[in-house]
Amino acid sequence: MKRGTIDLRRGAGAVVFTLRGEHDIDTAPELRAELERALAAGTPIVVDLSQAEFIDSTVLGALIYGHERRQPFGLVVPPGCPAHRLCEMVELGGIVPIYASQPEALTDLAPAPAGHRGE
Repeated sequence: MKRGTIDLRRGAGAVVFTLRGEHDIDTAPELRAELERALAAGTPIVVDLSQAEFIDSTVLGALIYGHERRQPFGLVVPPGCPAHRLCEMVELGGIVPIYASQPEALTDLAPAPAGHRGE
């Protein structure tokens, strides 16, 4: 199995994690450590699974852990991506907010500052 990557982007009022490739027990500790750093900063977190080819239960556990810290936290899992079926099977949407796109998640979790008109 080819090890996946975790890309981080800070900005737009949130930290966006994009998981690419295959994620399992080998990448879950790195994901959890990166989530810890983002949680410590106190900003909303969006984890985009649209480019994850595979995720296992250890990764699901890390995602649930991130959400349970009671900080704005959501997942991007568009219909048709490999992670979508798994998220439906385990009813992850009943635990963690799931969005179809990053813009949708960012709008909900990291709204624009007062007075910003989207210009």
